[in-house]
Amino acid sequence: MANANKYVIEGDNRLKKSLFEIFRTDDKYETALELYEKAKNLYTMNKDWDNAIKVLMKILKCNTELKNENEVYKCYVDISKIYRKNKNTEHIEYLKKAIDISLNTGKFNQAGKLYSEIGDYYFDADVKYDNALDYYLLAIENYELDVETKRYMYQMIEVREKIAKIHIHEKRYDKAGNEYEKVAFEHMKVHTLRFSAP
Repeated sequence: MANANKYVIEGDNRLKKSLFEIFRTDDKYETALELYEKAKNLYTMNKDWDNAIKVLMKILKCNTELKNENEVYKCYVDISKIYRKNKNTEHIEYLKKAIDISLNTGKFNQAGKLYSEIGDYYFDADVKYDNALDYYLLAIENYELDVETKRYMYQMIEVREKIAKIHIHEKRYDKAGNEYEKVAFEHMKVHTLRFSAP
């Protein structure tokens, strides 16, 4: 772990402003990023989640300063994964931040996948079916805006099946039946795409 801590200290030192570096801000952040990434990988390998989160926050700050939107998105997702691994409910807030970037950049499938992850959390961990249903419906809404590949169609089908299970649990059998009809229709659509592809 000494090497990881060393990388963090070096990264921190690179971010300290000097008169010479005022006009070379990007270089400063990019160099610090390289060092922080090395530290993050070592912390992750050693399952030192507290320090992994701390250095991810530094990586997030650097990417925000550099306006690297894709990297900021990845940071939010990585932070969320570690928080969830450690049963910290803050992971949802970071998924929501990642969703905002997905929506702002028109990546609706990506947003759909993240909404589905939040729905899964409420469905599996807390058994809060109303909350799960809200997020699953948002997932469907976004998948429908941008279904490009069979992979995302299959993900949408999985979400519909979960929605149907919630309706069954809540004894809303008509709504469950409607969802299963949509599942059957979308399976047929995937099947048609498979055989119509050149």
